[in-house]
Amino acid sequence: MAVAEFQAIRANVPGFIPEAFVNDFHAVLDRMAAASEEDFDTFRIRPADLKPRIVSFQLGSYRGGAGRKQYSNGNFCDCNLFQRKVDGLTAYLPIIEEAMSQPHRPDDSRDYWSMSTAQLERLANKFNIDGIGDQRGFVDRDIIINALLKRDNAMQPQKQAGSHFTNLGTIIGSNVQQDSHGSKATVNYSVQEQSTLIERIREAIPQLALTSEQTQEIDTDLATAELQLNSGNPRKTIMDECWSSVRSILEKAAGSLVAAPLLYELGL
Repeated sequence: MAVAEFQAIRANVPGFIPEAFVNDFHAVLDRMAAASEEDFDTFRIRPADLKPRIVSFQLGSYRGGAGRKQYSNGNFCDCNLFQRKVDGLTAYLPIIEEAMSQPHRPDDSRDYWSMSTAQLERLANKFNIDGIGDQRGFVDRDIIINALLKRDNAMQPQKQAGSHFTNLGTIIGSNVQQDSHGSKATVNYSVQEQSTLIERIREAIPQLALTSEQTQEIDTDLATAELQLNSGNPRKTIMDECWSSVRSILEKAAGSLVAAPLLYELGL
């Protein structure tokens, strides 16, 4: 019903838009928000954009008398501004209607693909996931879902292997001493060295000329690796995946003098 009311407003926008017409538009936004649990505030007209309009103008006399402007008693909205809000809402409604047609999933669900965009945005804010917009400024669902999946993997408890071993470190040349006879591992990187490497890569990111998507991905990889290291029991499979992703991104910046020593330390 709210959408039908909006379509009627859209089809009957007057040449001059009085405050009462804007109030009707805002009432429709309120009903849309209540029905969809979405935020429509970006389409509202600000109070500062409602002003009296000039209804008549008297030129100054040839003897130098000042001209006069006569203003309306009520406030009006600029027609171009109002039309932009209407056009924006028209483009946004199909996204909301598609999301509402999908089955509702609670925010603690792991079926991220079935969640609405609003739910994914809430989770991104909750877990401080940055860089969730695409080049046009719209929410990129894939960025949020990939970051949530990496977080879920990092939070899963480590399963004990069938053989007995002590894990003293992990990734790049992992430091493992296994109980089989004669086995021996070479220690290349300790947990502290990996933490230091994470900080060095973070400091270098502004100089690597990465895209916003690459920056978001490498930030997520480093945060996941750091979470594993701080857990005291890092999972090798997760660490390997993070470092492999970091290497792939740095390779694309391999022409940079900043990236070269980092790739060397990563064994490339």
